[in-house]
Amino acid sequence: MKFNLDNNLITSIPSNIRTPSTLETLSISNNFLQEFPLSLLETGTALNRLYIRDNYIENMTKIIPNRFVKLDV
Repeated sequence: MKFNLDNNLITSIPSNIRTPSTLETLSISNNFLQEFPLSLLETGTALNRLYIRDNYIENMTKIIPNRFVKLDV
């Protein structure tokens, strides 16, 4: 399953949002995010492609790069 939220002027994602366990690709590039809720990674066990470039996220240290086939920041 893929979910694309690119170019939607998103400024935040609530921390209580969970991803489906079958989600493999999440793309939220080109928005206005300042934080990435780790809850999205905890519930999305199949998630192996994450695209979050061109946002305003400053601290990416908690995202584990070796988990992903593709990580685009």
